[in-house]
Amino acid sequence: MSGTTPNPRRRGQQGGARPRRLAGHATRRPENEPSPEASEARPEPTSPRSPGAAPRRQATTSAPELVDTTTDTSSEEPGGLLASARTTRVLAGVLALLVVGAVVLAWLHWGGDDEPADAEAAPWQYVAGQAWKVPERPVRTSFVEWRAGVDATAKAVTDVLTVNWKTYDEHLAQVKDLVTERFLADYEKSAASSREEFLAQKADYQFEVVNQAVVSATSDEVNTLLFLNQYVTKGDGTPEVFQVRVISRALRDGDTWQLDSLEPF
Repeated sequence: MSGTTPNPRRRGQQGGARPRRLAGHATRRPENEPSPEASEARPEPTSPRSPGAAPRRQATTSAPELVDTTTDTSSEEPGGLLASARTTRVLAGVLALLVVGAVVLAWLHWGGDDEPADAEAAPWQYVAGQAWKVPERPVRTSFVEWRAGVDATAKAVTDVLTVNWKTYDEHLAQVKDLVTERFLADYEKSAASSREEFLAQKADYQFEVVNQAVVSATSDEVNTLLFLNQYVTKGDGTPEVFQVRVISRALRDGDTWQLDSLEPF
């Protein structure tokens, strides 16, 4: 036996020796010992007191993000909705439209030039068969004025010309308030001369305005072109329709208009 002393295996050596695996025999692992695969997959817990070990991360509530609470006042001014720039522009546009509308209405009601003071400007009365020159500025009053005269003329013409044989005499009394004295004198003569024939035929004349237009107008006088349909019925016969064109002249009498002349055109 040599003098070499055998080196016994130290107990408690770091990473103790694993038992030798014999061929044909499976090595039995203790129940509490994890498999090598599980050991590699699961990180080893480290003690917070161990030197060099990372401190254990504790679950904490994340801090809220800092939000800039300053408000952009570039598009909104203090003072509410009525003080915003957009609302101001809208209100300014509405106000401008109201002003324009007021100006237009004022012009329609009071605008327009009245007739000139010279005697050559009036009367502008159409007479069949005679030359009639329309003035260079035929309408010398506001829209409201001449439109009222044209409408009144159209109604007066239909009321005067519409006659029925049953109410022939009463009709003559009704038209007195619609015409001037000069027109009434001519109308009474015409009605008296045609009365007998009209009653004998049991005639009925109805008139309807199809279209109307102003020819010339001042604040006190309106000349109107009228297109009418005349429906003539005699006795039990079938009504006949005739197309009629006339130019009528109406004069202002206070707040009303009276028919002064009526000529075929």
